[in-house]
Amino acid sequence: MLEHVIAESARVLAPGGVFVAATPNAACLSVMGHDFWRDPTHIRFYEPRLLAFYCAKAGLDVVETGGQPAEPPLAHHRSRSHRPHTWTRTCGATWSRPSRTSTTRSTARTGRAFGHFLGVLEERMRATQEELVALRRSYAHLLDRLYPSNEVYVVARAV
Repeated sequence: MLEHVIAESARVLAPGGVFVAATPNAACLSVMGHDFWRDPTHIRFYEPRLLAFYCAKAGLDVVETGGQPAEPPLAHHRSRSHRPHTWTRTCGATWSRPSRTSTTRSTARTGRAFGHFLGVLEERMRATQEELVALRRSYAHLLDRLYPSNEVYVVARAV
């Protein structure tokens, strides 16, 4: 039936005319488990590559296929996720050459130790920031895989 609908659409389209088909996405859990079955006109799921295949078979030039971009799943959730804070060095220390007194030597040692501490802290903060950026990318990828768009589509042009 789908093959016939696409072939008939290709037959009646003027050259340059556009054919667009959208269908529920079986990869989306909410569609598969609930939404698809509420509409009695749904007969079966169609994968975007199958839609593209039938379009090409009917002589249409496939322009684009994919998931429905108008309402990405969890858009409300993603907009609330915050970008990690970028670590910048906000403190600096300038140490002058100490005099030769024992109190000054002790102060200089303490100053060098504190400077070393700040350097180590800065490196650890940078490493943590890089890990957070990688973690955020992984999380976004996981959300995309777990919650794909609820519709898939094909756009084809009559030649």
